Amino acid sequence: MKDKMIEEYQPDYCYCLEDAYGKNFMSEGGTQAIDELFHGVDIKGKRLLDIGSGLGGAVFYLAQQHQCNIAGLEINPWMVGESTKRIPPDLAHLVDFQSYTPPTLPFSADSFDIIFSKGVLVHVADKAPLFASIHHALKPQGILIINDWLSPYKSWRKAIQNMCELEDLTLYPQTEQEYVQLLQDAGFTLQTLDDENPLYINYNRDVASKLKIPDVAENFISRFGKKSWQNSIIGYEKIAESMEKNELLVRRFMATK
Repeated sequence: MKDKMIEEYQPDYCYCLEDAYGKNFMSEGGTQAIDELFHGVDIKGKRLLDIGSGLGGAVFYLAQQHQCNIAGLEINPWMVGESTKRIPPDLAHLVDFQSYTPPTLPFSADSFDIIFSKGVLVHVADKAPLFASIHHALKPQGILIINDWLSPYKSWRKAIQNMCELEDLTLYPQTEQEYVQLLQDAGFTLQTLDDENPLYINYNRDVASKLKIPDVAENFISRFGKKSWQNSIIGYEKIAESMEKNELLVRRFMATK
């Protein structure tokens, strides 16, 4: 799994996502989505872990806004190096990035107050050992927050399959019931389960619209090519359409140890 994900997320593809989503981000919604992810959660001064930290967007934003100590974790060593280079000098004492080989997190027991992951775990076929390792690394009464893509079926419908082919991505469908059971089997107590489809429909429509703005389109095409630009717009529109049809579910899980 690790080698496949590294192969799929080469630097040019990561920069392409960043162009679409905003500086340092590799998933939709930017800082607004991060605020929604942590709605109602006190993180000031806490110790956090971001699983799948990408280019560091969420890590930098949370550290800046809440003065929390936060680690970013990635299976891709290149992303770790790139995000480390991007650390703002005024946040150097609060953030750090490191790589790991899943599913075992490279941390001792009771290391974090909050562990979170946004739009990443859909890439993981077998989540059970990862959830067990997360449970081990959380402090007692620690919080796990996950935003992820799910399917109401055992497989993806055609639009998402086509998007995966366009983007050359491997995503593993999982139902809401299966996801909840995995969390419970790992020892977590589910606190909330939120439907985020309305938010993410708008996020993806916004990205598709942004990429059609002439100067944005010209810059994107000059960096990544016209085919990549066309495929990106088609991909974001397919994602939004699949969410509207509830063939793709975006859910926010909050659970406690």
